[in-house]
Amino acid sequence: MGKKLKILAMGAHPDDMELEAGGTLSKLALNGYELYHLVLTSGEYRGMNGERYTRETLQSEAEQAAKVLGIKEIIFLDYTPTKLPSDGKIISEVDQ
Repeated sequence: MGKKLKILAMGAHPDDMELEAGGTLSKLALNGYELYHLVLTSGEYRGMNGERYTRETLQSEAEQAAKVLGIKEIIFLDYTPTKLPSDGKIISEVDQ
C-alpha cells in the first residue's frame, strides 16, 4: 500500500471549508486521505442582530466540525478578517 495522500483545504474563515466542501472532505477522509485545514483569519464578526462571534467560539466549532469530517489538524493563522496581507506573507506561512 502506498503513502496516504495529503490534502490541504484552505478557507478565509473558520466555517468556510465546512460549508463549501464538507461533504467532499468527509468522503476523502473515509477513502483514506489525510486532511488538513488552514484557516486564514480568526473569523470574528458581529451578526446583524448585534451578537458577537468570538475567535474562541468559532475555533472551537471548527475543531468540533473537523472531528466529524475526519480532518487530522486545523491550522489557524488568526489574521483579522478584513486585513489579509497582500505581500506574499501568507504564501510563506502556507509553505511552512
